[in-house]
Amino acid sequence: MTASSLNEFYSRCDPDNLYKVERIVQEEVEVILLRWLKQTAITDPGVRRETIAPAISWAICGTAIKWCLDKKGLSHSEMVQHILQVLMEMGTYVRNLA
Repeated sequence: MTASSLNEFYSRCDPDNLYKVERIVQEEVEVILLRWLKQTAITDPGVRRETIAPAISWAICGTAIKWCLDKKGLSHSEMVQHILQVLMEMGTYVRNLA
């Protein structure tokens, strides 16, 4: 939904307002994530929900914004699948770096 919504805004929005739209969308995604996280158990008590929500929302929105700007041949559904795969495997990536 976020990528699709942003793509619609990018195609219709005045360039001077793009930053405002991006920020509003990111903040809304963060609020939704935080609400969801408050209903779930956190496996690492050292990481606050208030840290997790904006980090994930920026990852989602930043990738969606980049896709809207240059698309690089990925369809909307392919891009969404890539984002989901990265988010689901993030713990594996971080553990492999340590």
